[in-house]
Amino acid sequence: MLIRVSAHLPQRVKRRPLYLSQNREIIEMAKRKSPNIPKEIDFTDEPRNNIYEKLIEYAVSQCDKFSLVWREDLGHKKEENEIAKKLEPYAISNIITTKWPGTEIFSGTANLSTYKLNPETAKILKIAKSLYQWEAPDFPEDLALYLKNGELWLGSVAHEQMGWLCTENIPEPQLKDILSFLYGNGIINKQYI
Repeated sequence: MLIRVSAHLPQRVKRRPLYLSQNREIIEMAKRKSPNIPKEIDFTDEPRNNIYEKLIEYAVSQCDKFSLVWREDLGHKKEENEIAKKLEPYAISNIITTKWPGTEIFSGTANLSTYKLNPETAKILKIAKSLYQWEAPDFPEDLALYLKNGELWLGSVAHEQMGWLCTENIPEPQLKDILSFLYGNGIINKQYI
């Protein structure tokens, strides 16, 4: 069965009907969750203490990896090295780069380390008591969490106190759950609920 959809085209172009079975872009538009939900939702407040811990616990059910940025140019403290030692058995990759979610540096490089996310590494992530505590020199920087398909789920730039949720690849039931949780704890605005 074909469903007719009229496309919005400039006036100088003659309108003609399009068929969903013939146009992938329109099919993808029709699948979008809601026109009110952008691809990324910025946090209006920092997830702290038990809210941060619950966010990490929820992430374990949705994501299978996370990344942290290690910048030697910003200095290391003993605590950071202890975290590195605890995370080493869960390392997936280490990449020398100038770019990671939310950041691009123009001098020097950083080590973007990706790790398995599971209940054991979640305990290590809970050493920090808030999302923006992941900042050098006390901690590695900019915690990011990735869905099982490799897409970014949550990103942060700690020194800018920026955090965001990527909604594009989150299935509808899970999206409603996480948005309700974030809104209920004052982390995002009501407009996304």
